[in-house]
Amino acid sequence: KKKTNWLEQSHDRAQQRMPPSQRTRIAPGKWGLISATLLYLVISAATTNFALQQEHNDNASSSSSAITKIASVVTAFEPAIPTRASYVSVDNVSQTYPVTLMNKLFSSVPKREYAIQNINLSFGHMPTLTSRTSSSIARDDDDGVTLLVGRSASGKSTLLRLIAGMEPPIDGCVGINGHEQDNNNAPAVGVLPGTPPWVKMGIPPPLDFSDKECYRVQPVILQGKPDFDDTLSILERIVQVGLDTVHLCSKEWKCVEKASTDKETTNTLLQTLAGDFASLLTLSNEQCCLPPSELSPSGEYLFGIACACIISIAPSIAIQNTNDDDCIAKNGIHYPILLFDELFDTEHPSTVEICSKGVLNLISAGAVVISATHRPGYFSGMATRTVTLSGGKVLMDKGMLHQ
Repeated sequence: KKKTNWLEQSHDRAQQRMPPSQRTRIAPGKWGLISATLLYLVISAATTNFALQQEHNDNASSSSSAITKIASVVTAFEPAIPTRASYVSVDNVSQTYPVTLMNKLFSSVPKREYAIQNINLSFGHMPTLTSRTSSSIARDDDDGVTLLVGRSASGKSTLLRLIAGMEPPIDGCVGINGHEQDNNNAPAVGVLPGTPPWVKMGIPPPLDFSDKECYRVQPVILQGKPDFDDTLSILERIVQVGLDTVHLCSKEWKCVEKASTDKETTNTLLQTLAGDFASLLTLSNEQCCLPPSELSPSGEYLFGIACACIISIAPSIAIQNTNDDDCIAKNGIHYPILLFDELFDTEHPSTVEICSKGVLNLISAGAVVISATHRPGYFSGMATRTVTLSGGKVLMDKGMLHQ
């Protein structure tokens, strides 16, 4: 009998190519069920692909509007605590690492005398010319993310570590909000012990009690999504991260905090700041009440960025806890300085696009965001400046003008 079912014919041809001991036979009545199942799977896959493509197009269109004019996506939000724009100056900075024989023989990364050499850059909105070089003049293209691009071993991560205060440069200086980081005279340099593994903050330099202004914001390197359990909600976890970091800073400085009755004031301040950061990063009230495991991929990144924000400003709160003056209420608080070390490089572009609005809101409020990446196209909706490094030197510093 001539077979007319194409699926049965394909099955028979496949069976003929197999050894007799491995051949199987399907009852004739089963072919209709198999055909219907395959048809259902094909239709379901096509429908899902269409929905994903539609969502991606919607995200892309919203990202395109951000490229046209970044201000159009920034939410009109007034933080509860007054903010002050942060800025970073890198003046004639150089760094070297010892090149050993083992590194020369077995390392795949090119070795050179200088990891970075004579770097002069500024980031954020500097109010005046406060540094020694003309490169520290305020720029008009720092209202978005600044990208650090270049090949591996070009100096991107080294520059981030120097800005974060995790190691001192051999020459030059790094300034945070007009104050030079004097890490060379610090008793300890490195990563602050006790911080989560997916975020790195340098040990804050020693306190200067003669300066009553709460300027101390510590840059933070963010290199992954948070890995917290579900014992606390999103907002509770952000507050707890802040409390832990304030305690770590006070312990590092070996300073005495104010009476325990004032800890309620610190907790209230952190709750207010956590709410501000969550709102700026477009985390809704419903999301803030969820456990971390119920967040979407973009929600997980925004949650991690909010935690990094509270870690970055924790030294300012630790300083206030040692003073009688409420310097934050008087002077406001400098906003976080966030350093992304290939944070989104392994994610889908649509996830980055969903996060772009929250990151731009944060920058509009006064934060500084610098991202080292091998995928600059992922940041097309929120990047306004690209710094290209090569061989430890600045090859190009280009503003990405909006069309």
